[in-house]
Amino acid sequence: MVFETDVKAEVSRADGQFDLPCRSTERPDTADWIEQPMYDYPMYHLAAVEGKGTGAAVFANGLKEYEAAENKSTLLITLFRAFHYTIAPSSKQDYGHEKGVTVSRTANCSSGIFFL
Repeated sequence: MVFETDVKAEVSRADGQFDLPCRSTERPDTADWIEQPMYDYPMYHLAAVEGKGTGAAVFANGLKEYEAAENKSTLLITLFRAFHYTIAPSSKQDYGHEKGVTVSRTANCSSGIFFL
């Protein structure tokens, strides 16, 4: 889900098991990095962005991942997460069958739905 805010966020926060960690919304220049960083973080029930004297929070029950978007004013909450299993990004061979992956092709989803 996408939550547009009027906050120019400097940090994002999400509740953890015992605290409310603060994460910078600044993203480093990673053009020459081999493995790109992931900007989605875990949450229990709360995700928030904070700027100078302003903030916005989203409370959710059962959604466990959020991201502060690159524009620093949008909060993204993951509804469903799935990925295709590969050994290496340069690998041409699909090793999904070794992990028990089956593919179901449907009329509405041309890329298929993966079940583990």
